[in-house]
Amino acid sequence: MAKAKAKLDGRQSSKTVDGKYPLVLQLTHRHKTRFIPFGLSVFPEDVQFDNDGGFLRLKKLNGDNVDLWNAKIQKRVGDTNFLLAMEDYALRNKTINQVKEIILHKVFGMEGESETFVRYTESFIQRLIDDNRPGGTIEWYTNSARCFLRFRQDRDLALNEIDISVLEGFKSYMFGKQLSGHTRNDYLRGIRAILNHAIKDKVLDRGHRPFDDFKFPKGKTLKKALSKEELQAIRNQNYLPSTQVWHQRNYFLFMFNNRGMNFIDMAGLRVNQIRNNRLEYKRTKLTNEPVEFSIALTDEAREILSFYLPGKEGRDLVFPILPPDIDSKTSTEFRKIKQQALKQLNKYLKIIAADCGIEINMTSYVARYTWSAIARKMGYNIDLIGGGLGHTSNNTTKIYLSDFDIDVLDEMNQRVTG
Repeated sequence: MAKAKAKLDGRQSSKTVDGKYPLVLQLTHRHKTRFIPFGLSVFPEDVQFDNDGGFLRLKKLNGDNVDLWNAKIQKRVGDTNFLLAMEDYALRNKTINQVKEIILHKVFGMEGESETFVRYTESFIQRLIDDNRPGGTIEWYTNSARCFLRFRQDRDLALNEIDISVLEGFKSYMFGKQLSGHTRNDYLRGIRAILNHAIKDKVLDRGHRPFDDFKFPKGKTLKKALSKEELQAIRNQNYLPSTQVWHQRNYFLFMFNNRGMNFIDMAGLRVNQIRNNRLEYKRTKLTNEPVEFSIALTDEAREILSFYLPGKEGRDLVFPILPPDIDSKTSTEFRKIKQQALKQLNKYLKIIAADCGIEINMTSYVARYTWSAIARKMGYNIDLIGGGLGHTSNNTTKIYLSDFDIDVLDEMNQRVTG
């Protein structure tokens, strides 16, 4: 029989920036578990746990009525278990997600109570995970929602309470945090997409469209590309071989030397994709067909590979970034491994930037931005640059491999990276 209990969601991915964790209803059915958030995040020390480490009650809350919240949580748990017991036979053949939807509707969606941002977003993102949607899509929604909740100081609100004044406040909050114009717009688009999905799911009225009258922020974004002098400073930095910072510097320079290669494509590079002094691979983008690359290795790329190729062959991974058995991992496991590897790279890139006196938010994408910016400064045609990057957004660059001779792209890359 399905069961429910209150729980503090102690997953690191659920932790807020100030150290709080969300209180959730843990629903268990047919050996699977789902969470339904109560719309409240608290510090672990503010919770009284039972002898088994389970949630017992809230001891205190800042700015909220603790007795009211304890009564609300107790009632939700009691109503859920009563419903599960009464409809046990009917629920036995349903999936965990179907049972969750029933609880959301009959217990959390009681008459007069609107769907909340936290509850809907948690359910929506879990649905994306269950459907094996691309990791980048899930990260976009997750990061947008987290930033919005930081602005709200982890206080939930009904979806229909998100109006233009809330959006303006969110915009001002991100500006005050000195987020780049691109990031601000990206998170705002994420919130807009969540509201649009809520309308499609019929939990938000079709007429509630606060973004119709909202103006997205404009303005100059922060610098994203390195100069050639800054790039050379990174190359000249004297790091001890085989240390983490040394490896991460190699990864960044290898991406740059291969036309701003995508990090996950580099991490998954196999030995048999390097042949005849060329790097040959397919980059799979979220919404397009795989883009094929054939890139002549530069001197610097060959030097970097000389540290990693000895003793490897065939389908061995070139770089020690992903585990050797990565192909056996589930999509969820792969996404977590990729996120951790990318997080580590970005962490060390910031250290490298500080060591070199570079004032820029160093991430893996800087390799791509830098390659493109240097090519533009050298006077290369924008379509040729797009071809080198693998863009397929217009009719010209879709057929770049036939329009632009491979030798032309190789020569451009040699000059840009030299």
